[in-house]
Amino acid sequence: MIKKLIILLYIYVCVIPLINAQDAQFSQFYVNSLYLNPAFAGSKMNSRVALNYRNQWIGAQSSFVTYSASYDQYVDAVQGGLGLHIMDDVKGDFNTFNISGMYSYKMNLSRKYSFSAGFQASYFQKKLNWGNLVFPDMIDPSGGINPTNEAPPGVIKKSFVDFSAGFIGYNKKSYFGFAVHHLTQPLESFSGIENYSNVLSTKFSIQVGTNIRIKDYRFRRGDLYFSPNILFQQQRSFQQINYGVYLHRRKLEAGLWLRQNLKPHFSSLVFLFGFNSNYYKFAYSYDFNISYFSTRIIGAHELSFVLEFDRLKPKRKFRAIKCPSF
Repeated sequence: MIKKLIILLYIYVCVIPLINAQDAQFSQFYVNSLYLNPAFAGSKMNSRVALNYRNQWIGAQSSFVTYSASYDQYVDAVQGGLGLHIMDDVKGDFNTFNISGMYSYKMNLSRKYSFSAGFQASYFQKKLNWGNLVFPDMIDPSGGINPTNEAPPGVIKKSFVDFSAGFIGYNKKSYFGFAVHHLTQPLESFSGIENYSNVLSTKFSIQVGTNIRIKDYRFRRGDLYFSPNILFQQQRSFQQINYGVYLHRRKLEAGLWLRQNLKPHFSSLVFLFGFNSNYYKFAYSYDFNISYFSTRIIGAHELSFVLEFDRLKPKRKFRAIKCPSF
């Protein structure tokens, strides 16, 4: 009982303030590319369905679980890509559901370089499961649970509309992307009090990567591809840098990432293993904590599955973005 109370106290006192007004995150960034940057919609020049499942804070009584599903494709009639993204993020007794539609316009800047600009409109619904919360006055020293004297807020369900945008510049080997989410900074507080701490803060992200093909006689049955990448994200005072590398040969893919949360300081290693065929992909990744916050409740499992359909042949010739699969 004492251990459970310590874990609950740690989560509500230390963790909840840090995640306030921050978005969910994924370790397999490029499976969930529409969540990363709306300009990725239709980037593969074919139709695809992507599914993600992430389970974080596994040792806690109430873990953080995130479900994500998306669909996107290139549409010749609009000279760009269309995408749909649905996500359900459960942080203990806080639930956030959102559905987003996006459009990305694609153009060739030259024979070597292309450009994609995306726009996203989202509907959010946040819900507080008040009946599941445990307050200090409910803990009976004898081991029972008493009714609480805490009054619920006036609203335990909040809905709002939000907008985001981004762009990607790329060639056959490399790409650079920038995205801004929550442009309108909508009010997400259940109390209805509008101030800086109660809005969904704008999130900025930068994506940079390249693909290097290593040819060698030892790889006659499939060359080795080496793909270093960097992802930077900032939301309010929270700053995070992810840098790592993917290795791909034939149908197998592996990845190693270092994630650093600069404010507050928190570091973890991300290990990834995946299988990549012509029409489907699946991968597993694990976040291993290496910071001084190392406890048994730190860590995350993530699974992904992608189903791709035949590549379309647009009237105008565009190159696909050579970003990683996972």
